[in-house]
This record gives sequence, C-alpha cells and structure tokens, in this order.
Amino acid sequence: MAFPGDYTLYQIVTIDSDLIPSTQSNFTTTLTEANFVKAGADIFDSCRSDGGDIRITLSDGTTQLARRIVEINTSTKKMVIKVLVPSLASATDPVIWVWYNGTDTEPAEDATYGSENAYHSTRIMSQSMSEDPSGSAPQMIDGTSNSIDGTSNGGMTSGDVIDGQIGNALNFDGTDYIDCGDNALTDFDGNDSFSLVGWFRSSSSVQRQTVFDKRNTSGSFEGYFLRVETGGAATFGFYDASSNLAEVSGTTTCY
Repeated sequence: MAFPGDYTLYQIVTIDSDLIPSTQSNFTTTLTEANFVKAGADIFDSCRSDGGDIRITLSDGTTQLARRIVEINTSTKKMVIKVLVPSLASATDPVIWVWYNGTDTEPAEDATYGSENAYHSTRIMSQSMSEDPSGSAPQMIDGTSNSIDGTSNGGMTSGDVIDGQIGNALNFDGTDYIDCGDNALTDFDGNDSFSLVGWFRSSSSVQRQTVFDKRNTSGSFEGYFLRVETGGAATFGFYDASSNLAEVSGTTTCY
C-alpha cells in the first residue's frame, strides 16, 4: 500500500524560526540526527537501513514533500536528509512530519517526491561530498536532475571520508581533487547572479589552496574560483575572456 495508508510511525520535527531571517519559499532545508532525538524507539530503530521508506509531509500529515536521503546509518544513528519545504515562516517555528514504515522502498529519483525534486528547479548542482571516493566513478553524485557528478582523483581512499560540519565530508591531501567536468550549466561570467554555498576548512596557512575552480585550461583563464590564500583569507575571483582578474577576499582566516 502506498503512502500514507500503511504509515503509522512518525516523528515531528520543529524547525527553529530564529534561524530563518525572513520567510522562505520553496527552500531546501537540512535535517540531521539532531532533529530526531527522542525518548524510546526512534526513526533509526524502525526505518529501512537505506532510509528508502522515509516520507515527509507538512504538519497536516498528508501534504507530501520531496526529500533526498543524502546519508543514513541506522547503527550509529546518523542521518542527513534534504527536504523541499514550500514555505518556511520566520515568525513561528515551522513543523514537518517524518514518516517511516520499515517496508517501502526508495522512490524513483525523478518521481514527484523523489530525491531530484528535493531542490528548486533553479538549483544547478548539489554535492554533499560524502560518498566513498574509492568506489566506482563517478563517486560524488549530484542531487539535482542535472547529474553534474564528480570523479575522484589523486588516489583517494575510503579513509578520506571524515566527519564534516553536516554529516560526512572529504579530506583532501593536496593532490586529491574531484572533477565534475565542464557542464555548460556551470558557466558564469561577471554579469551573472548566482550563489555558491558550502562548508570547507583549511588546515594550514602555509600555501594557497584551491576550494573549487571552473576556468579554461588553455588560452585565456576565463572562469571563476574560490581559494584560501597564504595567511588563511578566502578569495573569490573571476577571470574574463582577456584573463583580466577581479577578486574579493575575506578578512578572517579559514583554518
């Protein structure tokens, strides 16, 4: 039986409105194990080990929301879920219900409530960088329908998976990198408006370190980059078609 007929187990998740500066529409929010702490049996005790049976609704218990299970470990009770919420109010704490039955399997990625629809259609790429880099290429899977997946390079191993700010992360040793190819959707210039959001941490201020780089490899250096400079300041920059550089640097350190 399909959702919600055979679902009786759920946990109510309250989102702190103090973290929402203004009401957001069609916003992808992140849930972790911290959202599921409760006395007695919890979601990890009853859901499938891959989280495929997890469904999410608004507080009415019937309006289903698209979600992506980024990672889950029912033994260690760790989880990261992305869910597209139609409206997040800043005045009152938004509430969603997370359902599970231990039986149903993962919806198709492109299904109405499947993982690809956990992001607004304007989202170009979503990389959690939490997968095992020693697996079959491409190892890093884009959560959106654009499938801008990444392949690990530099001899990365499963030991490079470490605890991150949210869920798992990757440790790069200076020769490691992830190649996401040259997708036209990621071609921006100085006249475009776009946002790049993520967590990174540099362990040293001895030398310049690149966080990401999307530039030509021959001819002009046209493209953009984010790097950590010697001294620890983050710098974002654009090169135009004539290799003219415009950049802005932060004032705090990233290590």
